[in-house]
Amino acid sequence: MADVIDFEKASQRKKQKLITKLDDILKHK
Repeated sequence: MADVIDFEKASQRKKQKLITKLDDILKHK
């Protein structure tokens, strides 16, 4: 069960990083 939670947290972090990157790219335009 802990493995699943860790995986969820990891994917959430990845999503956040991607969103942040997209935000930065849009802001620089």
